Amino acid sequence: MNKSFRKGYWGHSKFARYVQKKSGMERSRSMTMPDWKVWHDTQKAEHPIAYWFTEEFLNDLQDVVLYPKDVLHTIKCYIRNRFITQTHMLPTYLPAGEWYEYDTRLIEGLFGCLVQYVEQDCAHQSFKCRPSRWKSFLNFITLTPHRDPQLGMHVLKQQAEFEVEQDEEQIVRKFPPAESAASQFLELYTWWTVTRPNRPDPSDVSGLTAVYEKHAGKSIYDMFEDAGREDTQAMHSHRATLEKQYEEEDTEMMIKLIKLRHHLWN
Repeated sequence: MNKSFRKGYWGHSKFARYVQKKSGMERSRSMTMPDWKVWHDTQKAEHPIAYWFTEEFLNDLQDVVLYPKDVLHTIKCYIRNRFITQTHMLPTYLPAGEWYEYDTRLIEGLFGCLVQYVEQDCAHQSFKCRPSRWKSFLNFITLTPHRDPQLGMHVLKQQAEFEVEQDEEQIVRKFPPAESAASQFLELYTWWTVTRPNRPDPSDVSGLTAVYEKHAGKSIYDMFEDAGREDTQAMHSHRATLEKQYEEEDTEMMIKLIKLRHHLWN
């Protein structure tokens, strides 16, 4: 059961504070975790009825009263996760109805997550992410979440600049912040959406595309005869070298993204 948003817990209401005050329960607004534990243990022993009523009963009663709302919220979350965001599967954005090998599905799925993270999650972190009512209605009808690539990249750039400023101030942090990965996410996203799609085709660079076009319409026997020529074999070797370079680059970028996977959260 997914609980709906609580504007305030009844155990922290003015009425609960009034009951605690009348019962002699002294409560501070802020304490450390060890101090809170001592407070709960002490109040539970000295004021068992008032403690049970304000710290347990009121919150349980709130859950009972809001149970129908929580049920509707759970159904809404399931529909959204199942049919809209589809968080149970990796987004590949590949055209449907075609066959794709596992290596293609792997890289498309990994970087599909990155695209979704930048264009949806990062973009939604900005107060500027306010789609029009008409666009929101279309997203609802088509079961597609709102995406804003430019705004997502803007948020990543802000996070990267913030990390540089923090480094210059020499602020020591206990945990590796998500901002430290922002510049790397921006680099990977740019590589996937701009650099990689515009890489020269190995067949074009090697000259094999021109050979294939020249022999278009000829029999397969003539094509095999031409493929045995020394210059054509050199073209095949050149193409194989480029394809290997592209594969090594893809592998390098996939490993880099996998190492950053713990920072992919919204």
